[in-house]
Amino acid sequence: MADAEDDIVPNEVRRVERSIQRQARKYQAGVRAGVALDPELVLFGVHGQVGPFFHRDVFLRPTVEFGIGEVTTLFAIHPDIIYRLPISERYGRWSAYVGAGPGFNFLHQNFERRTGDDRDIDFGQFHGDTGLNILGGVSHRNGMFAELRTSVYTGPSPTLRLSFGYNF
Repeated sequence: MADAEDDIVPNEVRRVERSIQRQARKYQAGVRAGVALDPELVLFGVHGQVGPFFHRDVFLRPTVEFGIGEVTTLFAIHPDIIYRLPISERYGRWSAYVGAGPGFNFLHQNFERRTGDDRDIDFGQFHGDTGLNILGGVSHRNGMFAELRTSVYTGPSPTLRLSFGYNF
């Protein structure tokens, strides 16, 4: 009975359907949360993923992160290139990846001191810096992932970030 239903849809329509599915898989979005060290921050962010480009395992993953800490507030943009490692099966449950890209970080560090005579002393500073992000992670077929990112050549920006998230 199922074979009779399959014959109703022409092959050309099936081909178009598969093409649409392939194109839709090229675009993903996700959310992330984690922690950063030096300075210590709690991170929240979103990312998109576009690809593959040039090779079936190379993707562009731009990320926007917000970080909140005791003294520091962070806004960061990371246009990273991700490479899915061939050590994991293409359609396996888990896949490992590495990546790199520039990091654009904007930090506000603020420490206020209140005096008894209604005068506030503000020791706030705003920093903007760029650096090189190097990252690695693992992702599950259902969309969950864990990622470790380090930033080099940055000033007061976090040097190590651990994030967990979900790809839609």
